[in-house]
Amino acid sequence: DESPLSRIDEQTKSTKAKYSEWIEIVKGTRNDVLEYQRLTEELAELESRVRQLEPYVNEKDKELQEASGEVKCINGEISDLREMHASSKTWLDMAMKIAVLRE
Repeated sequence: DESPLSRIDEQTKSTKAKYSEWIEIVKGTRNDVLEYQRLTEELAELESRVRQLEPYVNEKDKELQEASGEVKCINGEISDLREMHASSKTWLDMAMKIAVLRE
């Protein structure tokens, strides 16, 4: 049944389907553009925060480097004290042995 009305009805359905598909593409593209704009604004805000935090980070890095030097110095002192403690124990043990031998 290829009547002119049925052909027009099929063409109308096809046109409506294409239009609906086009509308979905446009909506998707619009959403993509809006998402891109949102992400661009978020990136700009994050870059601004990075620039604001950079002096703080540099200051904390300097403090950490200074603290690291102090820790190394203290570790060296602790090592020296451990050696002195071990030597003192050895001297004390020897002194006790000498005292026992003298008695």
